[in-house]
Amino acid sequence: MFIDKVMSEIWKSTYEAYTEALGASRSKSTEELKELCRNDINKLAEKVFLSDLHSLTIVETIGCQHQFKKNRISGCTFCDWDSARVGEVARLRALLEKDEQAYADVVKYSFQKIRGAKCSPTLIEQISIHDIMDTVQFPEAAFRHVFVEDSVYNTSPEIGIVSARASSVTAEQVKKWKQVFRKSLTIGIGIEVGNQWLRNNWLNKNITNIQIQRSIELIHENGAKVCANILLGIPGLSNKNALTVFFDTCRYILEIGVDFILVSPLITKPKSLGSMLATDADESDNCQSAMIADAVYGITQRFSQSISKFTFSPDNFEAAILKAQGEEREFMDRVYKAIDNMGKVYTSKGLLEFYKAYEELKESDYYRKEEALMNSNSSSITEELRESALRINNILWDNDEHFSDFLVEVEDFKESELL
Repeated sequence: MFIDKVMSEIWKSTYEAYTEALGASRSKSTEELKELCRNDINKLAEKVFLSDLHSLTIVETIGCQHQFKKNRISGCTFCDWDSARVGEVARLRALLEKDEQAYADVVKYSFQKIRGAKCSPTLIEQISIHDIMDTVQFPEAAFRHVFVEDSVYNTSPEIGIVSARASSVTAEQVKKWKQVFRKSLTIGIGIEVGNQWLRNNWLNKNITNIQIQRSIELIHENGAKVCANILLGIPGLSNKNALTVFFDTCRYILEIGVDFILVSPLITKPKSLGSMLATDADESDNCQSAMIADAVYGITQRFSQSISKFTFSPDNFEAAILKAQGEEREFMDRVYKAIDNMGKVYTSKGLLEFYKAYEELKESDYYRKEEALMNSNSSSITEELRESALRINNILWDNDEHFSDFLVEVEDFKESELL
């Protein structure tokens, strides 16, 4: 696909650095690699994301296997987890190839470096691994070493949250992870958008609707819950068209029976499609404050019976606030307090606070400017996709061969199916 070629090209220099580091690492002994990996983790100095009831712990692994392919690096177009740590990923990969148990030791060390040995769990324990059910990234030896035999916890946690690609979910994996937590398990699935063509041919996710729906069935059949992770904002699309996609996505995921919805406002990252489409330091595909407000308001109006299922990603929301300036920043701080990151906007008090802030926002010069810009756009989603693809093609290549392939692909995009 066109978009896979694009992401491979964007990550080409990173892949070359990765393969060089992997080659050097393969020449070292298991003990040398273990020491190097431990040193990498020490330098990272990751911290737990902690609230009164909830903790999020990032565990170091060989990275997302959708992104780190055998002959290239090419993942989702909005993602950049690992460009700054390819040396570490290469050393972990070399260690895994040599000794799975040694790899499990280092994975456990990365958890304990953050939380300490035999830590006391918070009420909600969230384990952050790209795809925790991928048996290459997180093999059985690592699962047993970290969470079963001599567990990192001093007592079993009550509530767990983990993430997995829909294609990795199996009944066996769900049952296995349920045993780690005493009360409940929620599995986050990266759905991103409801439209399959956009998900795969533009976001490069490589997950079908059938795979998503089957994973939800498996999770529910085995007594766990599903959180759909979705995007607000699409690289290369205007706010107006991105909102159309967003509300269509909300409709889709509610129809297929997810239990919770985590909305991530789009943040442009270094090796992402958005960074390539940005023409200067002030222009990017970052989700704008007015769009976030319109999205929250739209949820309350369109999906009033399901609003308690929605929450916004704290990380992405905070990043959006940091990028805002002046009047926009002042408004974002108010919206942030109203939403309070955990869906509290959907309590009566939170809703009233949000509605008041939203009405005042609509009277601001900032919002009127954004609204006028959005209303002036008459391009369809298909037209914007073609325009963005052409810009990308002209940046990366000297001819239109790949763009011609995209023009064939986009014929399969059915814009009329969106809300």
